[in-house]
Amino acid sequence: KEQVIKGLLATNEVEVPKALIASEVDVLRQQAMQRFGQNVNPKQLPELPASLFEEQAKDRVKVGLLLGEIIKTNSLKVDEAKVQELIDNVASAYEDPAEVVAYYKGNKELMQSMRNVALEEQAIEVVLAAAKVTEQAAAFDEIMNPKAAN
Repeated sequence: KEQVIKGLLATNEVEVPKALIASEVDVLRQQAMQRFGQNVNPKQLPELPASLFEEQAKDRVKVGLLLGEIIKTNSLKVDEAKVQELIDNVASAYEDPAEVVAYYKGNKELMQSMRNVALEEQAIEVVLAAAKVTEQAAAFDEIMNPKAAN
């Protein structure tokens, strides 16, 4: 999945509206604040500068636009069986999977999130089906530690 997304970003130049980047920066900033200050009053945390998140936000917006276009072009619809599979996969990590499944089914936001993930995966499958895949020999160390190989 990550390689497909990197490939999409590398091969498609997308004009990204500044408003979408700013909105995504806000989302990323909020997520960071939640991670950093789980037991701290958010008002006590300093405002994180937008520059910390701009590149990641730009890439996330690009990916969203590209996947959205793939979904539209291929008239993809959410595969509810795939949604159920994703929920079952998450639920299997819990002591009472049936309770987790019921919780997801009763929460519209969580269900929509899972539908979005399923649709994204379907779009990536379309890209993979159309992609030219080339195998490349690599040493074990290169695969396990790619940053050190460069």
